[in-house]
Amino acid sequence: MSDQAVSQFSRRGGRRPVPAGETKNGKFVRLAIARMTMFKHRARQVKNLASYNFSVAQADQVIAETQKAVDEIRAAFHNAMTKGKNQDAFRFDVGSPGDY
Repeated sequence: MSDQAVSQFSRRGGRRPVPAGETKNGKFVRLAIARMTMFKHRARQVKNLASYNFSVAQADQVIAETQKAVDEIRAAFHNAMTKGKNQDAFRFDVGSPGDY
């Protein structure tokens, strides 16, 4: 595993130094790699709960909470991508201006 894919925290719990001159996108990439690595590890741990005894209601609750978290992530990225754009403006769903 490359140094980039390793968590931003060392084994002793200290933070790794931020690279000098790091761009905002560079920071995004560095943090996304670390956080997605941790997220995937935790997701595997949740998946492993399926090997225990559970009720349908309990499984549904775990799945619903997981989906809710994913939906919140999706909404945060969508909101960030559309920030500053007039979302209340009228738009046609299909067709182009020359079609009317």
